[in-house]
Amino acid sequence: MAQPQLNDIQGLIMSGYAHLGHGAYIFLTIPDATSGKTWLRAVTPMISTSQEWPKDANGNTIKPSTSLTIGLSHYGLTALGLNKAALDSFPYEFREGITERQRARILGDVAESAPKHWEIGGRDPENLHVILVLLADSAERREAFRQQQQTLWEQHGLTLYGSVDGDKLSDSREHFGFLDGVSQPKIEGGVRNPKAAEPTIKTGEFILGYENEYGQLPDSPQLDGRDLGKNGSYMVFRKLYQDVAAFWNYMKANVPSDEDSQAQIRALSDDDRQVWLAAKMVGRWPRGTPLVFAPFKDDPSIPFEKFNTFYFRERDPHGQFMPLGSHVRRSNPRDSLPPNKQEALKMADRHLIIRRGLPYGTPLIPLDQLPPRDVQDDGADRGLVFLCINANIKRQFEFIQQTWANNRKFHGLYNDKDPILGDNDKTGSMTIPRDPVRLRLNNVPRFVQVRGGGYFFLPSITALKLLSAP
Repeated sequence: MAQPQLNDIQGLIMSGYAHLGHGAYIFLTIPDATSGKTWLRAVTPMISTSQEWPKDANGNTIKPSTSLTIGLSHYGLTALGLNKAALDSFPYEFREGITERQRARILGDVAESAPKHWEIGGRDPENLHVILVLLADSAERREAFRQQQQTLWEQHGLTLYGSVDGDKLSDSREHFGFLDGVSQPKIEGGVRNPKAAEPTIKTGEFILGYENEYGQLPDSPQLDGRDLGKNGSYMVFRKLYQDVAAFWNYMKANVPSDEDSQAQIRALSDDDRQVWLAAKMVGRWPRGTPLVFAPFKDDPSIPFEKFNTFYFRERDPHGQFMPLGSHVRRSNPRDSLPPNKQEALKMADRHLIIRRGLPYGTPLIPLDQLPPRDVQDDGADRGLVFLCINANIKRQFEFIQQTWANNRKFHGLYNDKDPILGDNDKTGSMTIPRDPVRLRLNNVPRFVQVRGGGYFFLPSITALKLLSAP
């Protein structure tokens, strides 16, 4: 196994910087190649790498107070003057971009989520050149960091295309009230040591230049005979608006009745039934406990360390604990798909992504008091800045979204999409397998709308120096 060259790999690939709870996602336009290159030369030394953090005299890790990541779109690379041969060596989906008509359709970016309605990257993707991800340990430090970077990009003539600020919410929850970012793959040879058990995946699934789960080296872009991709990756950006009022009002309207056939449901209060229904859609309880361990009510005795130590085939083959169509089960089916456990796990491991990002906006509801009472939408913008890292956008991010999230026939279902991230339009269902009679929820609306997007190349430090050479 080739060890990753950590000092050449951007830090966000290896670490989510969980201690840096305040982010600024900044999008820039490069006016010309000369300006872009001089700016890139100035900013490259500031970029965080994946090198292990130092320790103090007592052996305690000294964590950074800020982090900087940079990504370049196809149009950004073009603006830097990259030649046609080099541009053509990038993957087709990256060159076409996330807003291409057919791609938008398969990703479910339709109706209100269509690119023409987006705030970032939709109507003029040709001007979306750069993403800067600024993370900090306080809102004040984030602002100082932003001002530093703004001074730098303005000195070199770059202009602000757009921005979104993100902030970690209480207990690391998202706006629906559920713990976020529970399950992440661990990169083979990486420095991250997660508290919860997670699958260790080949480096090449996330970083170019290393063997992937197929035992192959991923295709890598080239520049004049040099490997431009090695130690780099690709990042998908999505600004996802969460309709919190619609989500919880749907739970209230569809809560199982007192005549429900299951004694365990009849024993629950109306409030507990709403939370149970929401958990069935997500696949976990708000605290993060997977339903395979606690199908009817959360069990606080289950520690966080066990939140990912489960398979489906033996424990819950038919989805009576965690529904087959739930968000967690769709985003990583683990061992549950045909033909057998080994092949199912192999397939699942080839379609994983690393998720980054933070919630944006202020909460509509008390996140620790679920279900909320009398939820009314206040018209404010809130949701999730979704970033994912993968070495193959088509096989990883796009596959998950098209084949697992938006597929009505997933896992033998008939008319169900991912109830959280699927492009639902009130014509589909959510099926909850039960004994003796399943529960089917109809007219599922879209709870999450897309309001921005883009595909970005995350170059290595070496590649950034090549791209910025005069």
